[in-house]
Amino acid sequence: TISAFRIRSVSEDESQESVVYVLAKDDEGNIEELRSLPNGVKDEIDATRGKLIKRVSDWVTLDGSESWDLESINEYGIANFKLIGTLDVFPNIKPGDGSVSLLPARFPEQTTFIADTTTEGFLLNNVPVFFIRIFASTLNTPDVVGFKSYLSQNPIRLIYQLATPIEIPIQTSGS
Repeated sequence: TISAFRIRSVSEDESQESVVYVLAKDDEGNIEELRSLPNGVKDEIDATRGKLIKRVSDWVTLDGSESWDLESINEYGIANFKLIGTLDVFPNIKPGDGSVSLLPARFPEQTTFIADTTTEGFLLNNVPVFFIRIFASTLNTPDVVGFKSYLSQNPIRLIYQLATPIEIPIQTSGS
């Protein structure tokens, strides 16, 4: 949702009308977007206080330039990769079910990583550490180099819940 909109309110007898215009821009003058997550957490605009309450991060792209570690490859050929320095890549992240939304949908969220699973997916645990599981056969080589190469050709985009919401002043006008 682009956060530039008009709110129009008309009394029941249509004798009174009020209109407020809301535009949320960042420091560089770009219009802010509102985002939401599967767990129901969402950005909000408080027009009365003139604030954007940002509870969801901006989009982050994982493109293979990050530090990854191969945790294991199970008997079904699923490789489990751990993102080293999760808090550096995702500052202010709040772990929890549904607190991350990831594209492409090829990697569904998993609440736990069971060793004998046959499915790809991602997990953000409470430490927090971010993991991706992928079929090793998908990679050029079943190691960190192969995984980083895969990400460079197939970047993953995600947004996540902020541990501490950020309040950004916005301008409203109207009556």
